[in-house]
Amino acid sequence: MIARAAAVAGWLAAGHAAVGCLYWLFLQVPESNAWMLAASFVLVLTSLWLTGVIEMTALLALAEDGPMRGALGTALGRAWMIVFPLGLFVAMWWATGEAAAWHARYSGQIDAEIIARTGWTRPFRSGCAPATTARKRSSGRSGCRARSVSRAARSRSCCRGQGSGGGR
Repeated sequence: MIARAAAVAGWLAAGHAAVGCLYWLFLQVPESNAWMLAASFVLVLTSLWLTGVIEMTALLALAEDGPMRGALGTALGRAWMIVFPLGLFVAMWWATGEAAAWHARYSGQIDAEIIARTGWTRPFRSGCAPATTARKRSSGRSGCRARSVSRAARSRSCCRGQGSGGGR
């Protein structure tokens, strides 16, 4: 069993190195005309097929008790099966990208609706009441109910944002 696992690990390492070489070749192809785009497309398809062969062979080699050659023969015929999971991955990637773009477009409206329905921006701190302009003018205080607390302490604690600097 250890010899089989070592052979499969070697197969995976060599196979993924080959796929990496194909990827590097794909990056080196200039896409200046239609023939180069076709060559890039062929390289992508070859990489996908080779990835399917490599993974399927490794899975079958671990599951079967026969030689690795038998697993490779079966995998060569079934390598195309990587298309469905890859398509599912691409579809999920696209869907999450679209959802993120939609949220970015409408995030201000979503936030406004949440604020309108829940009132999350209202200050509900104890000991703090909204100051009126008349109260500010007459007493010079910020409107905090805790009258024994100094002006500096009020501006630091419960009445933040309602300080003594000019009312609305």
